[in-house]
Amino acid sequence: MPERRHVSLELRLVLACALVALAAAALVTAAVVPAMARWMDDVEPGQRGDLLLGWVGVPALFAVTGAAAVGWWVGSVLVRPLRRLTAVVRQMADGDRSVRVGDVPGREPAELGRAIDTMADALVVQEAARQQMVDDVAHELRTPLAALQAGLEELRDGLVEPDAATLAALHDQSQRLGRVVADLGDLAAAEASAPSLRRGPLDLADLAATVLRDKLPVLRAAGVAPSSSLAPAATTGDAGRLYQVLGNVLDNVARYCPDGSTVTVTSGVEDGAAVLRVDDTGPGIPPGDLPHVTRRLYRGANTGGVAGSGIGLAVARELVAAHGGHLVVGPGPRGHGTRVEVRLPTPR
Repeated sequence: MPERRHVSLELRLVLACALVALAAAALVTAAVVPAMARWMDDVEPGQRGDLLLGWVGVPALFAVTGAAAVGWWVGSVLVRPLRRLTAVVRQMADGDRSVRVGDVPGREPAELGRAIDTMADALVVQEAARQQMVDDVAHELRTPLAALQAGLEELRDGLVEPDAATLAALHDQSQRLGRVVADLGDLAAAEASAPSLRRGPLDLADLAATVLRDKLPVLRAAGVAPSSSLAPAATTGDAGRLYQVLGNVLDNVARYCPDGSTVTVTSGVEDGAAVLRVDDTGPGIPPGDLPHVTRRLYRGANTGGVAGSGIGLAVARELVAAHGGHLVVGPGPRGHGTRVEVRLPTPR
């Protein structure tokens, strides 16, 4: 289908003003000519056309020309910022994320320009985050993939025997890959979970008691002693997703806290919010790592050789945010260990 050609706004305004002036001239002529006819009887017939042309035609011509000029000027004033906006949007569509509209004349074009600039800034942030995630995923997958490749090549070339220890090491690397892929799937589901939450009334105290009971074998196997002080904390949310939040936090406690540590889970209502806290007596998180621990695939300086993908807290943060709440990670109440605090809105 051929592309439809559109008449420019400038030309439309010029034609509109010219037609309005022409119509006005026609109305004036229709009103003036009958009045002039009474005293034009004394004028020679050959001169009547010249008089009409001089008194009516020439002013009408000037009126139409002036109106067209005004229309062109108004069109230029209106179209100039629109052309600037169009040029910026086309440059952005071609991949130039640095271009901005800046200041343009007119209140409405200026508001549109600011909206486009805000959108461009958001696109830059999103693209940077996406690129960072790609880099992080590549970094996280590179180590187990390299280990698997090296181990399989050694087996293929006969450099090592396919004994139990070698196969177990390769199996561990494949499990690490599987954990990363599964965690990335959980993160993607968490980031898209807001529209699919199955909300209902629940009590964080009951939820915490259930999660602690289910995670007790894992905590004991890690040498971590759990305790709790659970007061009622009513909220509205998806019990399964919030179970996953606390489960991820307790899994981190079991993974990173040394043998002999303790973990305390408390709940209650503070400042109109349902609050759930997890305090452990582990090594804590360095201050430089605290702002980043809920970032996807982030592993701090103290993780050492502990297995993990660095996605658990990112999943927890996204799920809490989907419930309209906040997840904060900080030092423990006595200056050592770690505290993870979840705040959710209470029912109205």
